[in-house]
Amino acid sequence: MGTTQYIGSNGSNGNGSWSPWGLMGGTMSTIAVQTNGNGLIELLGELGVRGIPRPARRSTLDNPAGLTAREAEVLALLPSGRRNIDIATQLHISPRTVDRHISSILVKLGVRSRHEAARLADALRSKPA
Repeated sequence: MGTTQYIGSNGSNGNGSWSPWGLMGGTMSTIAVQTNGNGLIELLGELGVRGIPRPARRSTLDNPAGLTAREAEVLALLPSGRRNIDIATQLHISPRTVDRHISSILVKLGVRSRHEAARLADALRSKPA
């Protein structure tokens, strides 16, 4: 049996989660969607709605800082003092992608520089389990 989800025109689905309906003109006050066991995101995708953020992966949710697996790999390489081009070469990605990962790491860790992030990575690595 499916579930009914209610979506308000202000972008809220009643539990504080984001919904694209509030961003699509706001002409509907509230609608009910019968999902028939499918998730709401999948249903909206089938209807042609684009730009819906995907939910975080399990590995990201399991990381205490909310880092993706690739961000964690980049962070692990920062204490060695490698440049973006060196990290990119080792991970087989572009230097621009490394730059984006580092920017995201800084925000998620609440630090201002890659050196602070590297120090934090070292401290977390040396912390006994």
